[in-house]
Amino acid sequence: MIQLQLQVCTLGLQGLERLARTQRPQVDGVEYLVSCQLPIEKSAQASANEDTQASANEDAQASANEAAAQAIATNQAEVLQMASDELKSFLQREDVKLHIIHSRGVSKNRNNALSLATAPLSLLSDDDVDYTAEGLQAIIQAFEQAPQADVISFQFWQGEKQNQKFYPDKAFHHQHPPKGFYISVIEIAFRTKKVQAHCRFNENFGIGAEHFPSGEEDILLKDMLKAGLNCVYEPICICSHPSLSTGTRRFADPAFLQCKGAIFSYIHPNTWLLRLVKGAITEGRKKRVSPWIFLSNTLKGVCLAKRLKVFSRR
Repeated sequence: MIQLQLQVCTLGLQGLERLARTQRPQVDGVEYLVSCQLPIEKSAQASANEDTQASANEDAQASANEAAAQAIATNQAEVLQMASDELKSFLQREDVKLHIIHSRGVSKNRNNALSLATAPLSLLSDDDVDYTAEGLQAIIQAFEQAPQADVISFQFWQGEKQNQKFYPDKAFHHQHPPKGFYISVIEIAFRTKKVQAHCRFNENFGIGAEHFPSGEEDILLKDMLKAGLNCVYEPICICSHPSLSTGTRRFADPAFLQCKGAIFSYIHPNTWLLRLVKGAITEGRKKRVSPWIFLSNTLKGVCLAKRLKVFSRR
């Protein structure tokens, strides 16, 4: 019986090849659910969507669905034909399930994987993360030992001495995180049905989104807490990743700062302005970005999020 599915999101053949080179041990009760995005083209998939919009009758809908399925099946066959021997071997494993989708944006990809998940437990994953059998078994054991927990975040090892992420030594509830802590998407595990019933990734955020190319995990955690899910942290290392997220190193990137402003306005609806002013002062002291650039861009992000209504009920 499958107890834990890793929801692995990747993009194109290159992403699948990268995935096949990572360490993904075969463990009893564990399955790798791979959701791979392929570029959207003017193909059978696009034509199917147009047909669906042009006609609401059941015959047209059935025809559109069939055309879309054929397009995805064709793309999957093409991917497998071009795959390296290493990738073919990986995809032929019984514990690996590949799903091809036509969409853009990592949050859409993660929502696709979430909708496909069937195991009691899920772990969010990327195509460049290494696992051990012990780490995966530790996730299952953590939920067994904490039956009241709906969501548990863990640790990952960055593999480099400098710029290490801060992790507390003791467990805590995410309603009251310690100062300096932030969550990373590959640390998040949860009881699948609980999250499927209450939460989805905000598709306005994350790589591939039009305006806000990061921050999707912060919004997801906030939505989990708003839904009343019991979200805790356990000081257990479950995997390794080559380095910290690129988001932690783009302090002067206007797009990154705009994301930060938009996210703060959602996560801290009553104190976001004070937090941004304090952040501007702090970043200025650290000489990573001028206070004016920080504040002007984060406020621009707040205004853009409000204008686009990206936090409206989805």
